[in-house]
Order: sequence, then structure tokens, then C-alpha cells
Amino acid sequence: MRVRQRTMLSLLPIALTPVLFYALAGGVLNLGGGEKDILFVVPWLLRALVFAGSCWILWFRGHALGAGLWRAALAGLAGLIAAAIV
Repeated sequence: MRVRQRTMLSLLPIALTPVLFYALAGGVLNLGGGEKDILFVVPWLLRALVFAGSCWILWFRGHALGAGLWRAALAGLAGLIAAAIV
């Protein structure tokens, strides 16, 4: 049960990426930028991939679920900031 829960939580942002894309493309979700709103999906996907990878790394290192998710979220944000700087 714990393995399934951790796997689902780590892959949730990746699974929500197509939903976000279709909501932006279909006009259901409007961020005020027209077609440029779809470009929001690229950083979302990058952060989701870093989040999933760091979730798994922290899981195999033995971190608890809550602490691992918080650290993975921070790693995802740091990865997005690092990609923006480069």
C-alpha cells in the first residue's frame, strides 16, 4: 500500500500535465495571455519531472513520506529556477 501511495503521489503532477494543457488550450482555464498560456505547461512539466525523480531518490534514501514530499517540492522549484537561470 505504501509503495502504491508513494508512486501515485510522485507521478501526480506528471499525470495532471495533459489536463492542464487541455484546460489551457480549450479556454476552460484562462491566465490572460491568449495562446501564450500554453507555454505555462513546459515549466510545469519540467518541475513535475524533477519532483518525481527527487521523490524516488528521497524514497530510496529512506525519508518519510511527508518530509520526502516537501523536499521533493523544493527540489522541483530549485530545478525550475536553475533552468530559468541557464
